Amino acid sequence: MNTAPALRRQSIVDAGGTGVPPPRPSSSSTAAATAAATATAATSGGNGHRATFLMTPSQQGRRPSLVNAAAAQPVPSTPSRAYENSYRVTPEKPFSAVAARSVLREVMEEVLEGQQYDQHTCRQLTTSLADAIKTRVKELGHPRYKIVTNVAIGQAGDATLAFASRCVWNDSFDSFAEYTFRNGSLYAVGLVHALYCD
Repeated sequence: MNTAPALRRQSIVDAGGTGVPPPRPSSSSTAAATAAATATAATSGGNGHRATFLMTPSQQGRRPSLVNAAAAQPVPSTPSRAYENSYRVTPEKPFSAVAARSVLREVMEEVLEGQQYDQHTCRQLTTSLADAIKTRVKELGHPRYKIVTNVAIGQAGDATLAFASRCVWNDSFDSFAEYTFRNGSLYAVGLVHALYCD
Protein backbone atom coordinates (compact mmCIF):
# COMPACT_ATOMS: atom_id res chain seq x y z
CA MET A 1 0.00 0.00 0.00
CA ASN A 2 1.50 3.33 -1.12
CA THR A 3 0.83 6.11 1.36
CA ALA A 4 1.83 9.66 0.54
CA PRO A 5 3.00 11.87 3.42
CA ALA A 6 0.32 14.16 4.75
CA LEU A 7 0.66 17.77 3.64
CA ARG A 8 0.72 20.38 6.39
CA ARG A 9 -0.58 23.90 6.12
CA GLN A 10 1.69 26.55 7.57
CA SER A 11 -0.08 28.88 9.95
CA ILE A 12 0.36 32.63 10.02
CA VAL A 13 1.92 33.79 13.25
CA ASP A 14 1.12 37.27 14.46
CA ALA A 15 2.06 39.14 17.64
CA GLY A 16 -1.14 38.03 19.33
CA GLY A 17 -1.02 34.31 18.44
CA THR A 18 -1.57 32.01 15.44
CA GLY A 19 -4.20 32.28 12.75
CA VAL A 20 -5.58 30.41 9.80
CA PRO A 21 -4.03 31.39 6.46
CA PRO A 22 -6.20 32.50 3.58
CA PRO A 23 -7.08 29.84 1.00
CA ARG A 24 -4.48 29.31 -1.69
CA PRO A 25 -5.75 30.33 -5.13
CA SER A 26 -5.78 27.71 -7.86
CA SER A 27 -3.42 28.01 -10.77
CA SER A 28 -6.33 28.11 -13.22
CA SER A 29 -7.83 31.17 -11.60
CA THR A 30 -6.60 34.26 -13.42
CA ALA A 31 -8.63 36.68 -11.33
CA ALA A 32 -6.58 35.90 -8.22
CA ALA A 33 -3.34 36.51 -10.08
CA THR A 34 -4.38 39.94 -11.34
CA ALA A 35 -6.36 41.38 -8.43
CA ALA A 36 -5.46 41.57 -4.75
CA ALA A 37 -7.77 39.62 -2.47
CA THR A 38 -8.06 40.39 1.21
CA ALA A 39 -8.12 37.63 3.76
CA THR A 40 -8.47 38.06 7.49
CA ALA A 41 -6.75 35.84 9.98
CA ALA A 42 -8.10 35.94 13.50
CA THR A 43 -5.68 35.31 16.34
CA SER A 44 -6.39 32.79 19.02
CA GLY A 45 -5.32 35.15 21.82
CA GLY A 46 -7.87 36.62 24.17
CA ASN A 47 -7.09 40.23 23.36
CA GLY A 48 -9.41 40.38 20.33
CA HIS A 49 -6.56 41.51 18.02
CA ARG A 50 -7.14 40.78 14.34
CA ALA A 51 -4.51 40.91 11.63
CA THR A 52 -5.38 41.60 8.01
CA PHE A 53 -3.21 40.17 5.24
CA LEU A 54 -3.31 41.09 1.55
CA MET A 55 -2.67 38.46 -1.08
CA THR A 56 -0.81 40.06 -3.96
CA PRO A 57 0.46 38.30 -7.09
CA SER A 58 4.23 38.09 -7.27
CA GLN A 59 6.08 39.79 -10.07
CA GLN A 60 7.15 36.52 -11.69
CA GLY A 61 3.57 35.21 -11.80
CA ARG A 62 4.21 32.51 -9.22
CA ARG A 63 2.32 31.94 -6.01
CA PRO A 64 0.94 35.03 -4.32
CA SER A 65 2.73 36.58 -1.35
CA LEU A 66 1.25 37.65 1.96
CA VAL A 67 1.59 41.28 3.02
CA ASN A 68 0.55 42.57 6.42
CA ALA A 69 -1.97 45.30 5.63
CA ALA A 70 -1.45 47.05 8.97
CA ALA A 71 2.28 47.35 8.32
CA ALA A 72 1.70 48.56 4.75
CA GLN A 73 -0.45 51.51 5.83
CA PRO A 74 1.43 54.77 6.49
CA VAL A 75 1.78 55.80 10.12
CA PRO A 76 -0.05 59.07 10.80
CA SER A 77 2.41 61.81 11.64
CA THR A 78 1.93 64.34 14.39
CA PRO A 79 0.87 67.74 13.09
CA SER A 80 3.79 70.13 12.84
CA ARG A 81 3.56 73.51 14.47
CA ALA A 82 3.52 76.31 11.92
CA TYR A 83 5.36 79.52 12.66
CA GLU A 84 4.78 82.73 10.78
CA ASN A 85 7.65 84.81 9.51
CA SER A 86 8.29 87.92 11.52
CA TYR A 87 9.99 89.73 8.63
CA ARG A 88 12.11 91.55 11.22
CA VAL A 89 15.55 92.37 9.87
CA THR A 90 16.60 94.71 12.67
CA PRO A 91 17.01 93.74 16.35
CA GLU A 92 14.45 94.89 18.90
CA LYS A 93 17.27 95.59 21.37
CA PRO A 94 20.73 96.17 19.88
CA PHE A 95 23.63 94.37 21.50
CA SER A 96 25.53 96.46 24.03
CA ALA A 97 29.28 95.83 23.89
CA VAL A 98 29.76 97.98 27.00
CA ALA A 99 27.40 95.81 29.08
CA ALA A 100 29.03 92.63 27.74
CA ARG A 101 32.51 93.92 28.66
CA SER A 102 31.26 94.68 32.15
CA VAL A 103 30.02 91.07 32.45
CA LEU A 104 33.39 89.79 31.22
CA ARG A 105 35.26 91.86 33.80
CA GLU A 106 33.00 90.88 36.71
CA VAL A 107 33.05 87.13 35.99
CA MET A 108 36.77 86.89 35.25
CA GLU A 109 37.85 88.94 38.27
CA GLU A 110 35.53 86.99 40.55
CA VAL A 111 36.84 83.59 39.43
CA LEU A 112 40.51 84.32 38.70
CA GLU A 113 41.40 86.66 41.56
CA GLY A 114 44.24 84.99 43.50
CA GLN A 115 44.30 81.98 41.13
CA GLN A 116 47.70 80.39 40.48
CA TYR A 117 48.52 78.99 37.05
CA ASP A 118 48.22 75.23 36.73
CA GLN A 119 47.73 73.68 33.30
CA HIS A 120 45.21 71.07 34.47
CA THR A 121 43.17 73.52 36.55
CA CYS A 122 43.23 76.24 33.90
CA ARG A 123 42.04 73.81 31.22
CA GLN A 124 38.82 73.30 33.20
CA LEU A 125 38.63 76.99 34.11
CA THR A 126 38.47 78.05 30.46
CA THR A 127 35.38 75.90 29.88
CA SER A 128 33.59 76.95 33.07
CA LEU A 129 34.42 80.64 32.51
CA ALA A 130 33.14 80.55 28.92
CA ASP A 131 29.86 78.94 30.03
CA ALA A 132 29.39 81.40 32.92
CA ILE A 133 30.10 84.41 30.69
CA LYS A 134 27.71 83.19 27.98
CA THR A 135 24.94 82.64 30.54
CA ARG A 136 25.39 86.10 32.04
CA VAL A 137 25.49 87.81 28.64
CA LYS A 138 22.27 86.03 27.59
CA GLU A 139 20.62 87.35 30.74
CA LEU A 140 21.16 90.89 29.41
CA GLY A 141 18.14 90.21 27.17
CA HIS A 142 19.16 90.48 23.53
CA PRO A 143 16.65 88.29 21.65
CA ARG A 144 17.67 86.58 18.41
CA TYR A 145 21.37 87.08 19.05
CA LYS A 146 23.73 84.13 18.90
CA ILE A 147 26.38 84.49 21.59
CA VAL A 148 29.83 82.95 21.02
CA THR A 149 32.30 83.05 23.92
CA ASN A 150 36.04 82.30 23.87
CA VAL A 151 38.35 82.26 26.89
CA ALA A 152 42.10 81.62 26.85
CA ILE A 153 44.33 81.33 29.94
CA GLY A 154 48.13 81.30 29.87
CA GLN A 155 51.06 81.50 32.25
CA ALA A 156 52.38 84.98 32.94
CA GLY A 157 56.00 85.44 31.86
CA ASP A 158 58.28 87.46 29.66
CA ALA A 159 56.83 86.13 26.40
CA THR A 160 54.35 88.22 24.45
CA LEU A 161 51.22 86.83 22.88
CA ALA A 162 48.84 88.31 20.32
CA PHE A 163 45.21 87.27 19.80
CA ALA A 164 43.37 87.82 16.53
CA SER A 165 39.85 86.89 15.47
CA ARG A 166 37.90 87.14 12.24
CA CYS A 167 34.18 86.91 11.65
CA VAL A 168 31.84 87.52 8.73
CA TRP A 169 28.99 89.62 10.04
CA ASN A 170 26.75 92.62 9.62
CA ASP A 171 28.58 95.53 11.20
CA SER A 172 25.29 97.41 11.70
CA PHE A 173 23.94 94.91 14.27
CA ASP A 174 26.69 92.43 15.21
CA SER A 175 29.32 93.32 17.77
CA PHE A 176 31.91 91.95 20.17
CA ALA A 177 33.44 92.64 23.56
CA GLU A 178 36.79 91.66 25.06
CA TYR A 179 38.53 91.84 28.40
CA THR A 180 42.02 90.87 29.55
CA PHE A 181 42.73 89.83 33.13
CA ARG A 182 46.23 89.63 34.64
CA ASN A 183 47.73 88.70 37.97
CA GLY A 184 51.23 87.64 38.98
CA SER A 185 50.78 84.04 37.85
CA LEU A 186 48.50 84.05 34.80
CA TYR A 187 46.68 86.07 32.19
CA ALA A 188 43.25 85.44 30.70
CA VAL A 189 41.60 86.83 27.59
CA GLY A 190 37.84 86.70 27.19
CA LEU A 191 35.98 87.37 23.93
CA VAL A 192 32.24 87.60 23.32
CA HIS A 193 30.85 87.76 19.80
CA ALA A 194 27.16 88.61 19.32
CA LEU A 195 25.64 87.74 15.93
CA TYR A 196 22.12 88.78 15.06
CA CYS A 197 20.04 85.99 13.45
CA ASP A 198 17.20 87.53 11.42
